[in-house]
Amino acid sequence: MTINTNNELLQRGEELLKNSDNKYITIIKLAKHAKLNILQDIYTLKKQSNTKPLVHSIYNFDKTDN
Repeated sequence: MTINTNNELLQRGEELLKNSDNKYITIIKLAKHAKLNILQDIYTLKKQSNTKPLVHSIYNFDKTDN
């Protein structure tokens, strides 16, 4: 996953919220996904990437989860 600009991240976040029926639930799902990524890294002893878990969640958030 490559993040080109902060604007790209903002656009992706806004797109997720705009397309969601319930913005609060979408934000909660993103936070939960980010927390699960952290726990997976801990349990599998993976080296943590330079990308913050929430940024990773925003880019990889499946539209069907929305």
